[in-house]
Amino acid sequence: MKKILAITTISLVGFISVAVWFTRDQVTNLLNIDDLKVTTINVSFANIFLIERNDKLIMIDSGNPGHGPRIEAQIDKAGYDPKDIDYLILTHGHLDHSGTARYFKDKYGMKIIGHAGDNESFSTGKRMHVCPTNRTAKFFKSISGDIKIDPFDVDILINEEYDLDQLGISGKIIPWPGHTDGSIVIQFDDAVFVGDLIAGEPLSPQVPMTHFFMCDLEQNRQQIRRLLEKKEIKTWYLGHFGPLLPEAVEKYLISISNAGSST
Repeated sequence: MKKILAITTISLVGFISVAVWFTRDQVTNLLNIDDLKVTTINVSFANIFLIERNDKLIMIDSGNPGHGPRIEAQIDKAGYDPKDIDYLILTHGHLDHSGTARYFKDKYGMKIIGHAGDNESFSTGKRMHVCPTNRTAKFFKSISGDIKIDPFDVDILINEEYDLDQLGISGKIIPWPGHTDGSIVIQFDDAVFVGDLIAGEPLSPQVPMTHFFMCDLEQNRQQIRRLLEKKEIKTWYLGHFGPLLPEAVEKYLISISNAGSST
């Protein structure tokens, strides 16, 4: 037992050390084609996306509480000014995705878009229940302590598919419950931003893995299959690591299905 515990501890420490190295604050320009430009800001494991389209600038997700100045620095590094961001779209209510929404709303007047299913978290700052899927996730949950989200009002609270053309942007928001009741995906042509529907491997970012926190794994896999049915989508942008190609996601589903049938 002591040997197993020692190996687990060493593995966990090694994982965290390498993961921290690979997820240091950075900016990556992922896509610049036609009228769509995608820039990723990564701060402490969390991906924040800047979308430039139709002379509008959108931010998808806002990172962890307390990370506002770090995110601002990366926005500046990417060549943008936070005051020019028109809308902040939240893929769901977990603190690493909506944690600085209040900060950006108060400081820059960003209009926030989110789903009604997660509005209790948005409007009260109440932590949402999470279900760890492995030992590493349990560790992360244990060290998150009493971190809270500063509550905020959502300017556009959706319940159904929302056409971003209403705001002068070619794209749409689609409710995609599973990770949380108010989870959404955002689609721009053949690119989709999926929040925490799925994650990438920390050491192999473009290899899919089950997200660290997921309460209903079967529902999650059904929702992944549903999204794969949208054959026009060529790239999945994730809340953590990535991006992924649909073929990689299909292989992931096959591998976990085979693993389940062999047990």
